[in-house]
Formats: sequence, structure tokens, C-alpha cells
Amino acid sequence: MDSALYLTKGEQKIFGSLSRDLQEGWKVEEETEESYESLRQIAMRYQMADLSSYPEVEKIAEAMKAGKDLSSFSLDDLPQESLKELFFVMGARGVNSLIQTLIHELKNDADVEALSALSTVRHELLSINASATHS
Repeated sequence: MDSALYLTKGEQKIFGSLSRDLQEGWKVEEETEESYESLRQIAMRYQMADLSSYPEVEKIAEAMKAGKDLSSFSLDDLPQESLKELFFVMGARGVNSLIQTLIHELKNDADVEALSALSTVRHELLSINASATHS
């Protein structure tokens, strides 16, 4: 288990209010990067992505595009190989939205592990975005 959580200051406050049991074993790193995609960039990524091989991902992307609630979808239900494509389409902006929902609903270690995975994905996407805009 990767024990790092990349959280903004606001997210750190929320995480800090959780029980000691849920916080135990996690190293919180401050997420300071703010290179989020524009809505135009997200729309372009959606147009570029070929989701035809992943109908489950296509459903999620359509729901996101329509601004629908994503709580009925689970990343666990998606093929592992489809996640890169999904996260590319969602961008750091979309992953951040998932984090903002999940962080308020943490109930067990599995939830914190999911938060860790999402915070790592967001961290990497923000780093990529920053390097692409500053090169």
C-alpha cells in the first residue's frame, strides 16, 4: 500500500477531523499544484478519446459530460486497462471532483486507500499539466 495522500489544505482539514484509526499509517503531502485543465481542454480530450472498447467508461464519460451524479458508478467495476483512458478524459479537474465527494464519505480503510489512489492520480495529472504548460 502506498501510504501517501496528496491533499490540499482544505482536504487536510477534513482528513484531520477523521478518527485516528482512519488516519493511522498515512503520510499527508500537501498538494500545491493548481494546473487544472480548462473546460475546453476537457471537451477536447473527450473528443480525442476512443472509448468504444470500454462501454462502461463511455457511460461514465457521457454522465460526466451531462453533469449527472456519478455516485452510482464504481471504479472497481471498470477494467484496469481502461482507467488510464478514463483519467485522461476526466483530467485533474474530474478526478478532483471525485476526491471532493469521497473525502466527505470516508468510513473505512478501503475508502482511504481509494482516496490515496485518486489523490495520486490527480497529483500526477497536475504535474503533467504543469510541465506541458511551462515547457
